[in-house]
Amino acid sequence: MFLGTNLLLPHVKELAFHRLINNQGQTIYLLGTLHKTHLNFQWYSLKHIQALIKNLNPDLLLVESKPEELARGNWGDGPTEMPFASLTAQSLGIEVQGMDWWTKEGNDSEEREEKMAKNILAAVPGHRVVLILTGWSHVKGFLQYLEKAGYTVTKFPSAEKEKLFDTSNIKFVFPPGMAYYIQKRIDIDSAALRSEKDKKWASTLESGIQLRQRLIQIIEQVGEGSL
Repeated sequence: MFLGTNLLLPHVKELAFHRLINNQGQTIYLLGTLHKTHLNFQWYSLKHIQALIKNLNPDLLLVESKPEELARGNWGDGPTEMPFASLTAQSLGIEVQGMDWWTKEGNDSEEREEKMAKNILAAVPGHRVVLILTGWSHVKGFLQYLEKAGYTVTKFPSAEKEKLFDTSNIKFVFPPGMAYYIQKRIDIDSAALRSEKDKKWASTLESGIQLRQRLIQIIEQVGEGSL
């Protein structure tokens, strides 16, 4: 499905939202996200992600952040919506784990997706309801991996999805610590940039720093607080 077309659709968030169940009754919700685009479109904003986490109340949230980065306290790791979702879940007492994998030297997309899927399957045992947030492009592949692991895609009516995305009782604020961890990520990337020799990676770091600096400004305007 061509993402550029879907950016015009108010219901795009529902198109990449799936529910799977295994024979032990464990439920996995898989949602495709749009990274920095969430800052620009009201029909699929950070507020919808915040509402979903609060309304669904899973006992595990898996995000597109590296497990080793979260382990060292870098909660700003990952695309824009991932730190936001992680800190939102933490403020609600929900367990958060990272499941991303990549190398700066570059890697085959299939290899990355396979590593990510293995991280997911290693994390989900022992949990009743799991919410996975991942970039839109990974949704199809993850569905295939989960089905091979014994999960079945179930009927998921639009009305149920709309209820989970309902923002009517949500007063949007950034979760506590958001500005701190985004600034921490900026500091980590700025330090890496000073010694980076690879021009392509340096450009990637610069773009990420600029985006996060913009995010800091938005956080300062909106404010942080508990849900």
